[in-house]
Amino acid sequence: MTRNESTKKKKTQYSNFIAVWSSQTTAAILIFTIPALAPILVTKIALTATQVGELTGIMYVGISGLSIFMSIISDSLGVKRVLIAGHLIEAVSIISASYAKDFSGLAISIFAVGIGYSSITPVTSKAIMNWFSKEHRSSVMGLKQTGTTVGGTIAGAVLPVIGVAYGSEAAFVSAGILTLSGIAFVLVYQESPQVRTAPKVTTDFVMRGLTLSLKNKDLLWLGGVGFFYAAVQSIVVTYIALFTHTVLGFNPVTAGIFLSLLNFSGTIARPVYGEISDRIFRGSRIKDLFLIALTSFTMLLLLSAIPVNSSFWQVVPIIAFLGFGALGWNGVFLTLAGEYSRDGYEGVGTSVAFSVAMTGQIVGAPLFGLIVESTSSYTLGWQVFAFALLIAGSIFAISRRNHDPGKASR
Repeated sequence: MTRNESTKKKKTQYSNFIAVWSSQTTAAILIFTIPALAPILVTKIALTATQVGELTGIMYVGISGLSIFMSIISDSLGVKRVLIAGHLIEAVSIISASYAKDFSGLAISIFAVGIGYSSITPVTSKAIMNWFSKEHRSSVMGLKQTGTTVGGTIAGAVLPVIGVAYGSEAAFVSAGILTLSGIAFVLVYQESPQVRTAPKVTTDFVMRGLTLSLKNKDLLWLGGVGFFYAAVQSIVVTYIALFTHTVLGFNPVTAGIFLSLLNFSGTIARPVYGEISDRIFRGSRIKDLFLIALTSFTMLLLLSAIPVNSSFWQVVPIIAFLGFGALGWNGVFLTLAGEYSRDGYEGVGTSVAFSVAMTGQIVGAPLFGLIVESTSSYTLGWQVFAFALLIAGSIFAISRRNHDPGKASR
């Protein structure tokens, strides 16, 4: 490769990264609308703690149900078209939520948001796999995944303010407009040369991709342990604003700030864990995942013991470190999923592992809500999920220690 070709490739990598990161960010705002507005919605349409969790679960049914299909389409049609469709579906769906008058109406809209978002994470991850080498992939993937937490930071900081001032309807519409803005960034994305020779979406292509992925024990193991990471992320994101509002007594705007802080910390954590994996652990993604589980475990136990009369500055460090653990796993997970996948089917393989893991998002928040309602306390819920994650992370680290492709490539 000549110097000019190398420079051109680097410029393309940079512009493509900005495109997919911006897509991830603007799309992710919508998956945080319910957690951000929960302190308002529990009063406005009388949502219970369990129903708040069920809305998160319903959204992830939509995400998990179609992520494999979206990835298969992207393997053939390319990243750009699929991402644009995802943004449009999301925006229309969340704007329709502004007309919801009860739980059922809101649930339908949130489910449709999940369908739109099902294209975002696996397809943007495929873009990273296509354009970046294995030596730097985990770091770049971690940076890309900060788009999700930056979206959560924006949602927590902006939507409660709009909701308090103008109502939840205005907050839903504002979120939809922000998501539509992401299409402008997607339009500058340049497809990988691989797309020009990619196979058409045929039954044989779909079945081969799914068969290879579903027979891949490493991918299934990864998806299984990802269930617990996703469940913990689900309960933390869904309930941190509601917990700090109803239990610790902070107002909805301050509770939204805590949600923003949680996500901002996760934004820092994702590239940091990517660097730890690439440099300190010399490509070992599995060690990184265990470190994340240990961090999350510790912070959840501290959260379960926090006094109800705690001040703002007493709560801040716990939530900050909790976000660093519970929201930091995503980039490392997706990198490992891509490395476990067969060449040419990274989109399918990543989405299979992602879909298995996302079942934790489906059941985690509703189960946590049931624990809260049945015990009239958040304490047991935080503790149950803390120990479940630590046990799952430990088992995975021991059983898969000889199946770490990033480390093996060094």
